[in-house]
Parts: sequence; structure tokens; C-alpha cells
Amino acid sequence: GSRIDVLRRANSGRVSTEQVLPMLHTDDDKWLDLNNNLVGEQGADAKFDSVYLVDDFTASGTTLIRQKDGVWKGKLARFNKIVKDAAEALGDAFPIAPDYALNVHHYVSSYQAKRALEQRLSAANESWPDKTFGSVRATEGLLLPARAVLAQPDDADMLGLCEEFYDHEVFKRYERHC
Repeated sequence: GSRIDVLRRANSGRVSTEQVLPMLHTDDDKWLDLNNNLVGEQGADAKFDSVYLVDDFTASGTTLIRQKDGVWKGKLARFNKIVKDAAEALGDAFPIAPDYALNVHHYVSSYQAKRALEQRLSAANESWPDKTFGSVRATEGLLLPARAVLAQPDDADMLGLCEEFYDHEVFKRYERHC
């Protein structure tokens, strides 16, 4: 996935291991542990004012955030609910500041995903009534150019392979993510 081990090692001395969570779902005990470590190092009123969500790749941006029937869906919606529920349950012991800055980083992003994410994140920041973050931005380590999309006639051989080996039954099983 997003190679959190490399992220931790590359930021040794700047980000402690305890500040990096390798999974989206975090239970109350882990939130309390994060809070206790932060308060122990920074003082009683310390809170994280920035959060980074890191993922390996985005092709369309829909896995992260999309709207269906006026409701925000995707990984960001799940993370927002996790933060909201934990903040309500833990009160002052929750380690993230209200209206924190949310940073979404993909190691690789397609050009169309970058544009779609910018639009969706801007809309979410303006119209999401129960969002937990104050600001949001998307970055990437490598932005694939718009011309990276396969098209006829230049990519006929590759598109032919895709057509030959495409399995619609596999697509149907994963259709809810497409």
C-alpha cells in the first residue's frame, strides 16, 4: 500500500513513530495513547493541528471522495466519521484540534484525479455540514500527465491486450468501487 514504513524512516527525527497510524480505523485506546504521548511531550493543551492521509495511487479520486444522493462517500467520509465519533467520545482527551488542516497525499496521481480531487475537496470544504477539518488540500509525489491516458491509434497494441484479457465478471464484482 502506501509504504508507511518508508515514510516513517524518511522523517525520522521530525515525526515520531507514535504519530503515524498505518491504518484508517483507529480505536479509542489508540487515540488516548496518541494524546498521552503528545501531552507528555508538548504540554497539557497540545493538539495535532494537521493530519495527513497518505495513499499510494489515485486514478479518478472517487475512492477518496465522491457524492452520492447528496451524501459524501469514500475514504475521507469514513475518516471524518471516525474522527467525529472519537472526538465526541473522548472530549478533551482527543488529540486532534477542532478544524485541523487536512492534507491528502498520494504518491502517484493521474492528471484527471488531481483535477477531480481539487473540485470535490473544494465542494466538500464549502458544503459538508459535519466535516471535522477546517481546510483541506491534495498533493502528490508524482503527477502523471494528461497524455498518459491510453488512446487510439497510438496505444492500439496495449488497448488490444486490455480488450483481449478484460473480464467483465471481475468488473461486476468490484463495480461498487468504479
